[in-house]
Amino acid sequence: MAMSKVKLTSASRTSSGLEIGIKGKPKPGKLTTGYFSIVDEDGITLQPLSAQYSSKSSLSLRLQEPLDPTKSLVISYSSPKKDKKSGVIQSKSGKDAKSWLYNLGPSSADGETSQDESSADPLTNAWTYNGHTYQLINSPKSWEAARADAITRGGYLAEINDLAENEAIYSQLQARAGSTATRAADGGDSRYIWLGGTDRDNEGQWTWSYSGQSISTGRSEWGSGALGSEPDNFNGQDALAIGMENWPRGSRSGSGYGNAGQWNDLDENNTLFYVIEYGAVLPIA
Repeated sequence: MAMSKVKLTSASRTSSGLEIGIKGKPKPGKLTTGYFSIVDEDGITLQPLSAQYSSKSSLSLRLQEPLDPTKSLVISYSSPKKDKKSGVIQSKSGKDAKSWLYNLGPSSADGETSQDESSADPLTNAWTYNGHTYQLINSPKSWEAARADAITRGGYLAEINDLAENEAIYSQLQARAGSTATRAADGGDSRYIWLGGTDRDNEGQWTWSYSGQSISTGRSEWGSGALGSEPDNFNGQDALAIGMENWPRGSRSGSGYGNAGQWNDLDENNTLFYVIEYGAVLPIA
């Protein structure tokens, strides 16, 4: 089944939500609120209640909460994705589903709105791998603040599917951050960078925060060594980071809890650098 191509071309605020201009039209039954995401500049997700056509080239989204006209919004539509094995159309977009973004700026005093289609400016400190773009942000944030910032920028905290992707990301991070990466006291005082994994909703059940896909605790990327293995939930650690050096700090490879390039679970209140992933190849500065 071929999926229809839809692109967001404009957006404006209404008394009940948003009026969205579109190019192309979802096939019957494919216009569901689950394909739309609206996130404000603080990283808060606004939930659509309904979506319906108002004309051939526009649709109305009714929201649960009133919009704050002083805050900019990132609006996205993610195309449905068919599972090749089951034939099921996923109602929640995964990391490989194509997305179209639109930035809606804040309203001014005279009611006019600044708006601009996203992805116009080249990304800095970024690289591509396997059809996706990655960006290192070296302004330290807590895990939740980093997650919200990634969404506001039109991406998500990086999700790693396999060992090859992990090695490719780690290599780039070493070249770009190296010895300047941020430290976490509860991670043996070693250096780390946030990825998108968490188990804060269900302890021990690790998932990628954007796609919702599960992360096996048996994956080889998790740290392990003579002192033990990760994740260990030390004092309630719920966020996933990649180690930029062995931990504890100064330990030899295999003698601690993990080696550089492996994963550790950390307190999400640590303020660390983070990696944003975008589901397409974007312009890079």
